[in-house]
Amino acid sequence: MTRYVALLALFAAAGCQGAATASADADATSADVCVGSAGSAVTDQDPQFLYDCEGRVLILRGANAGNDKSIPHNLVMPNADFARFGPDWGMNFLRFLIFWDGIEPQKGVIDEAYLDRIQASLDFFAQNHIYVLLDMHQDVWGPKVTGDGAPAWATLDDGLPVQAQPIWSMTYLQPGVEAAFDHFWNYAGTDADLQDHYGFAWEAIVKRFHNHPAVIGYDLMNEPNAGSMVDLTEMLGTPQADSQSPAFDAQKFAPFYQRLINRLRADDPDHWFFFEPRFGAPSTGMPQFLPKLTDPRTPGPRLAYAPHLYSVSFEANQSFDVTGDHTVADWQKNRAIDQQTQNSAMLMGEWGFDYKWANAPAAMAQILTMADQMMLGWAYWAFGPGGWSFVNGDATHSEAPSIVQIVRAYPRRIAGKPTAFLYDADKHTLHLEFVPDPRITAPTELYIPAKRFFPNGYSVIVNRPAAQWQTAWDPQLELLTLTLLTPDVTPLVLDVSPTGS
Repeated sequence: MTRYVALLALFAAAGCQGAATASADADATSADVCVGSAGSAVTDQDPQFLYDCEGRVLILRGANAGNDKSIPHNLVMPNADFARFGPDWGMNFLRFLIFWDGIEPQKGVIDEAYLDRIQASLDFFAQNHIYVLLDMHQDVWGPKVTGDGAPAWATLDDGLPVQAQPIWSMTYLQPGVEAAFDHFWNYAGTDADLQDHYGFAWEAIVKRFHNHPAVIGYDLMNEPNAGSMVDLTEMLGTPQADSQSPAFDAQKFAPFYQRLINRLRADDPDHWFFFEPRFGAPSTGMPQFLPKLTDPRTPGPRLAYAPHLYSVSFEANQSFDVTGDHTVADWQKNRAIDQQTQNSAMLMGEWGFDYKWANAPAAMAQILTMADQMMLGWAYWAFGPGGWSFVNGDATHSEAPSIVQIVRAYPRRIAGKPTAFLYDADKHTLHLEFVPDPRITAPTELYIPAKRFFPNGYSVIVNRPAAQWQTAWDPQLELLTLTLLTPDVTPLVLDVSPTGS
């Protein structure tokens, strides 16, 4: 998390021109995880979306996995709770934290036992239909300077003092922490080996897991901090005239990403490389200055922008100003600009807060509606026992009150190019518009939380005669699939609503 908080069968399907009902043997069976180009006839993919191996657009919804941030970096939740992602909450995605000090604890030495533990988790997630983003996580650089992520041997603090601060994110401003980041970004100077070894650690991950069915891609660095070049005033919307952020993004940050993408693409031709803006201001909705990154992949790029979203004032006051907090609107505006600049897919890699804070439901509604409007996937921070999680810290990890908003209907895989979708949480209606791609033979897949919000069943309306489409229902995963029997490229409009609404 990034915050400088101190600064501030009831399930019938009815068609609009007839009726269609899922037959008993037409079970939805498309929930398996897969990516890549193999088997897909769709090679001219729009770089602003993620895709599965059938060529369908993927919308990923899920959470970040809470970890023990010290070696051996165990997950803080048992597998049985991760198995609830799909059946209980309709989630298909996990941002899985991995750590440089776990991968390369000694300089030049890869800990294969740590990679084995990662693999065991990935195997379980694949069996439970969960896509995984491997996130090279750090907070406050590494354990040597009170944080997590980087190994001690890669922490060049110049002997400067570091004192953990009551508000953890303020520890980034400690002299020793700033020095560690400054050395890492000094690729043109005497410290190039730090980034080279970071790439070496990533190579070990990519080579080991590039064929794993659960893996969707790699988040190259969590919340990269600019070290002594950080400008805290940006987070308040008032950057200094001499702010170093533009220079950092263009001269140090972007070249780091580009070198790493170029290096790793040789080992993985299909998965997405996710990249984040610098730590701080962009997560509060302010601008960032990364130039366009490129991907040497043939036939086309697979890059994904993964900014985080946190409101400084919400956290500082532990109360959301419904009319005065413009974080979500600013984030939507500036991140849309970023996506157009990068011409890449985009996913909200972290967002979250304490649901007990005042007006938290209103804040959550703003964020979730905005994500639908931007057709974004997201990962909530974080899945663990209690705290900000959507499960409690009791023995059974019962659902927390926030689950009533976090669980929502959405299109998970779309057999064409989506142009709009929106879930109305008050009416429990889902609206989807997309342009079908006749080359895709797999169905469109939607998560419908029927047991929770559709007690009397649901109805489906499609702007096609009923004879041209059919649906199927998976009651275990609550997945509704739509298959066009006469595929064409006429824009499709689909609405799902509770029966009787």
